[in-house]
Amino acid sequence: MKKAITTILFCALFATQMFSQTSTTEEELKADLVTVADGKYKMDILRLITDNGKSIQLKAHSECTQTAISRDNFVFMTTTLVFKMIDDLTPETAVSSDLDELIGNPDIEINLFMTKNGLQIEVKSSDGTNRKTMKWDEM
Repeated sequence: MKKAITTILFCALFATQMFSQTSTTEEELKADLVTVADGKYKMDILRLITDNGKSIQLKAHSECTQTAISRDNFVFMTTTLVFKMIDDLTPETAVSSDLDELIGNPDIEINLFMTKNGLQIEVKSSDGTNRKTMKWDEM
């Protein structure tokens, strides 16, 4: 009997959690990741990364002319490169979460510029600005 009551309470708690998150999740799923302006795809990713009481704000911006690559490939390249760089920049114990907007200025900025010929990755931090430019066939 105790097991049945525990199971029922767990299911009720789980259902309540799912119900309360449905509208937020639904809104997030319906939101566009990419904006189109001036003939360009544009995408921003804002993250707060915390580890051992320290926090870093990261802003990633990506843009590409609409004629250079498809929108799907633009999203794929942006998310893959940005999250790979976040993984490379942060320790495994770090926790990363989305931000709706920056809280002041970002500690790290990642800019991706894509054209039909290739990609430039620019990283700005307190250490300065680093750029890497490559053709698509070099990736």
